[in-house]
Amino acid sequence: MIADGLLNAAVPSHTFGALAGTMFNCPNEDWAKNKKYKNNTIEFAERKIEKVTEFGNYDTPLELNNDFKDKTSIAILSPIIEEDFAYVHFINAMLSLGLKSPLYQEIREKKGLVYYVHCYQSRVNNQGINTISTQTSNKNYNGVVDAVKEVITNPDKYLTKERFDLVKDYYKVRMAKDEILRYKNVNQYINPEGWSVYDILDKVNMKKIKEVYKKYYNFDKFYISNDKKEFKKSR
Repeated sequence: MIADGLLNAAVPSHTFGALAGTMFNCPNEDWAKNKKYKNNTIEFAERKIEKVTEFGNYDTPLELNNDFKDKTSIAILSPIIEEDFAYVHFINAMLSLGLKSPLYQEIREKKGLVYYVHCYQSRVNNQGINTISTQTSNKNYNGVVDAVKEVITNPDKYLTKERFDLVKDYYKVRMAKDEILRYKNVNQYINPEGWSVYDILDKVNMKKIKEVYKKYYNFDKFYISNDKKEFKKSR
């Protein structure tokens, strides 16, 4: 089933070594020749990381520079969200769930600017705030922000009916799995009313998605935070 595939693709199937000495296998010969991946290994916080997945034959290498002083953490924050929380969760899934999602395709797969990108809504009491977060090389900061803006400001291009149907199928499958494995997902039982996507699955439609998107996804009102600017060491 398509939704099962999306569920499995929501988080890439990577295995990370927890102990020093684990090997990182480069996905293709071109990467192996790059001096950053000498001997097919990469150092990360005095550990080595194992990758056990196939990337396929991509022309664009991923952002895998692990030198922290050359990295920038980015968090793009929305204004406070007062209602429509379940619909915001649904829209975030349309934007970022799986490697075929708009944010992953435009920022990671096509441009190779990041390794991951998250888009999620956090609850504070009974209000929400949306965050788009990632990490990249310092030199790629502007490119990442521009790529996020390209996606967020073009909903007609990226939030398609095909994407809508795929995400809806995903949540239907996930809801069935959560019913069986209740102990793994307690948020649906402890969150306030109006936060669960499962409660809107029978009535969500593209018209409502566009209404909520217009209300909460104005990129010009988002706050862009990056650690290099906001967390400088005191002298």
